[in-house]
Amino acid sequence: MISRTVAQPAIQLGQEIDTLLEGEASYTRIVFVSAFVALRTILRLRERLLAQSESGCQLRLTVGIDLGGTSRDVLEELLRWDCEVFIFHNPIPRATFHPKIYLFENAARTTLIVGSNNLTDGGFYTNYEASVRHDFELPADAEEFRRIADPLLTFLEPAGGTVQELTQELINTMAARGQLPTEAEAKARRREQLGRRRAAAGDIPANPFEAVNVVLPPLLPQAARAEERRVRQAAPPAPVVPTAQQIPAEIQRGALVWRKELTPSEALQVDNEGTNTVAEVRFSKAGFENPPGTLIDNTTYFRNLFREFQWEN
Repeated sequence: MISRTVAQPAIQLGQEIDTLLEGEASYTRIVFVSAFVALRTILRLRERLLAQSESGCQLRLTVGIDLGGTSRDVLEELLRWDCEVFIFHNPIPRATFHPKIYLFENAARTTLIVGSNNLTDGGFYTNYEASVRHDFELPADAEEFRRIADPLLTFLEPAGGTVQELTQELINTMAARGQLPTEAEAKARRREQLGRRRAAAGDIPANPFEAVNVVLPPLLPQAARAEERRVRQAAPPAPVVPTAQQIPAEIQRGALVWRKELTPSEALQVDNEGTNTVAEVRFSKAGFENPPGTLIDNTTYFRNLFREFQWEN
């Protein structure tokens, strides 16, 4: 096994990926895992990845949608690919999906890249990023590959309630929930933010940091540029309101974090003589288990549960 660090922008991950896909390289499995995915970047890779798929390669992408980092247009593009695409999302706001993993595998050699690089032009070319590339010779390095890759199976072979296979129904559901901006909406949002920054520029000190040029990504092929331009300029699609049957059960229910049957005083019930209302809910154990089988510690559980909220006395 050979491991080396890929420190961007001095070494661009996009060039590493290009080298892996160049020439007559043939793979049995390619897996991309990325928190954010950009339309321009997948258009760069589309023809080469689909050529691998058509040659019998198992092509799989596991994609995040948290923080608006992946657009509806990206998912609709991936839906047209003849490959496996999974969406990984935990509805709990503080549980953001954030890994970045790239795997290229055949019978003789496997390359595994793990780091900070999203599947975006920034992540592949211009951002300051760091990752580690492992190259394994097979079968000699098979055990070492399993040692490093097995902890990543949650992402490489996703399953469970936080994972959904990409379908048009899922896209419609998440878009109706406001979790999938279109490329046009994302562009308008960036322009609005830039306008606010420029408007406030006269009221803030000069930036003390030096601007240093970085190597730009290669130009898109002309056909891909035209396609990207069409998508970015397209009017947003009409919102689709999903039926309850279309919304996954865990999304309908949400995450149960605590339950308790209220006492008459907590519920502001004064029907019974001698009951004084307290206008508060006591955060007791209430028989609640988390994880299942373990009774919560009410001296610490609620501090962790509500730690991201601002409170006032």
